[in-house]
Parts: sequence; C-alpha cells; structure tokens
Amino acid sequence: PTAEGHGWRLDFRVAQLGNAYLHEFSVREVGRAAMRELSRRTSLTTQMAVLDHTDIVYIERQDASRRRSEPHVVTDIGSRLPAYCTSLGKAMLAFLPDDEIDRLYESPDELAP
Repeated sequence: PTAEGHGWRLDFRVAQLGNAYLHEFSVREVGRAAMRELSRRTSLTTQMAVLDHTDIVYIERQDASRRRSEPHVVTDIGSRLPAYCTSLGKAMLAFLPDDEIDRLYESPDELAP
C-alpha cells in the first residue's frame, strides 16, 4: 500500500518482471540488426511494437545518431498507445483483414480519444 494507505503502488519488481518478459521475445533479437541498419541509413529512430487488441505496445527502439537540436519522438519500451493514433499502429492495422478490423473496433468507444 502507499504511505498514505490509499491504494497500491508498483515497485521495481514489477519492472523487472516486465523486462524479463520482453527478453523472452525472440522477435526483438531478430529485429535489432535490421533496426540498427535502418536507423544508420536513415538517421532516424526506429521502433518495434506488437499489436495488443486495439493498442500497440513498444517492445524495442533503436535511436539514431542525431544532433541534440533535431526534433525526435521518444517512446519508452513498454509504452502502450491506441494503434490508430500512431503511424506504426496504422501500418499494422492496414494489413489486417477487414473482418478483424470490424471485430477490434465493433464499439465506437474503441475510437474515442
């Protein structure tokens, strides 16, 4: 429980558990070399995510070499965002069959900001 006695707070062991889960993901290992090369060639950050229902969960990131003044997006590994709100999520959704999209977004609430 929290110091105030209201609710619960997660400690570092939860992060360790999540990190252990991510290390079991062999797709991360396979993708790292390709992500590194893509970042090197484009000078852009590359990210890998998995689709989890209507969200994407970032599982890997390869930061590009860049100047500090250049704009960039920082997404933490483990971050969860609505798939339709991100370019990576939109790309994943674009390759799903129409009936799968209909199933995922059967409720208008699924598209609420």
